[in-house]
Amino acid sequence: MIFGDCKLVNYRKDPTVFEIGYLLKREFWRKGLGTKICESLLAMAKSIDANKDVIGIIDPDNAASRQLLTKFGFQSYFVGIEDEVATEKLILKRT
Repeated sequence: MIFGDCKLVNYRKDPTVFEIGYLLKREFWRKGLGTKICESLLAMAKSIDANKDVIGIIDPDNAASRQLLTKFGFQSYFVGIEDEVATEKLILKRT
């Protein structure tokens, strides 16, 4: 069964920072899976490089994604248009 997708990559605009991302099918929203995915991705990022900052990029209208990332200590640092798409970036500072 496919629930969605997730990633942990070097951020394409700054490889000194990790980027996490996840996308869940609608039928799996509000079941705690986003929290488990975020926990796993952050643990993996920490095991690779505990000092490397982590960003998450969301749709600014997606309050659930913002709430999830802020629960893990992420702070918003950019809201605007990037590549012609409404974007909000949040960062978890590790250093």
